[in-house]
Amino acid sequence: MDAERWTPSSWRSKPVAQAVDYPDVEDLASIRSRLTTLPPLVTPGEVERLRSQLVSVQSGQAFLLHAGDCAESFDACTHVRKQTFILSDTLTRDRKTYLIRLGSFSRFH
Repeated sequence: MDAERWTPSSWRSKPVAQAVDYPDVEDLASIRSRLTTLPPLVTPGEVERLRSQLVSVQSGQAFLLHAGDCAESFDACTHVRKQTFILSDTLTRDRKTYLIRLGSFSRFH
């Protein structure tokens, strides 16, 4: 685990691996400003629950099914979600193992 303490802006000090060139920086600033007024997408309690579940995965007591590549169109998300549920149903039926579903969907265009 990274020793650096997390803060809402600590991500800015991390290296940029896949930079995006935004043509309208004023629009980007407006959107960032709006986002700061919205509630978080994930609560601290959900983060702690996932950490606990990942310990179970690491110890072999659970299986992690990670779906999404953060580049789906909005329409594709419905398909990926449906396929994830079908696969997770099959995995839990056949493996009799606790299953954790995790989705990464971020770039809707």
